[in-house]
Amino acid sequence: MEGILESMLNQICGADLFESIYETLAINLFSSGGAYSGVYSAVRSLYNSIMPIGVMMMFIYFMIALVDKMSSETFTWEQFFRQLAMVLAAKFLMEHGFEILETLFGIGLAITAKVSEISGTDMSEVTIDANALIQDFLASANFTGIFKIFGQLLLMLYLIIPWALSFLMRLAISIICYSRVVEIYARASLAPIALSDFFHSGLHGSGWRFLKNFLASCLQGALILVIAIVFSRLYAAVVISDSTNMITLAGKYLAFYASAVMLMFKSLPLAKELVGSA
Repeated sequence: MEGILESMLNQICGADLFESIYETLAINLFSSGGAYSGVYSAVRSLYNSIMPIGVMMMFIYFMIALVDKMSSETFTWEQFFRQLAMVLAAKFLMEHGFEILETLFGIGLAITAKVSEISGTDMSEVTIDANALIQDFLASANFTGIFKIFGQLLLMLYLIIPWALSFLMRLAISIICYSRVVEIYARASLAPIALSDFFHSGLHGSGWRFLKNFLASCLQGALILVIAIVFSRLYAAVVISDSTNMITLAGKYLAFYASAVMLMFKSLPLAKELVGSA
């Protein structure tokens, strides 16, 4: 019984809560080797397959823009050659777009690694003496001798809801991390369509916004790691100050958990603000 209580209390209080976060965020999704090599190959094949559609859309944009300018009374051949140069540059961008996406992801991966290096890569700072807390609770409530089992059952009932919520919050954090992986791959697969009007609309078009949003998705990993580091340090501070108070311990940690998870859900909008695409 006490072993189960210790396990529940450790999970509620955040022991190893963020242990696997960096392992997920540090994966090079654009590597041709490793466990994700098959996904990488499929994404690259999709990019190449959609490339002709993107090129076709690019020339449609070019023809529409050209007809619009030729119908203008101020049309000059200089405008024609400028549009032609832009469409050739757009084609070059699309042909090397996947390499550009790899570079942007590499920037995000490098920043994530730097954040982890600065933090010391220790993602499991929260340690408590769960057994001591349990014994203190039983002693303070006078659950001794034959009544000890009733005290343990009462404590289990008290911890069951915080434990269940803690499990759901851990699951939510995993979903956030893996959703980022899926989003990056999905964006990379359909990139030719987004890049098809890059030079048609210039820095005000969807192509430029797509690149900035893709960079934001890559930087999201670093933000998630920063949130994890900050909250894990706060966990440790609260454990030190409240390690003898069983009644308020679970409630305070659930408040920290909820704050961390909600902020991680906002990590992508925050990353978009950083790159100016919000």
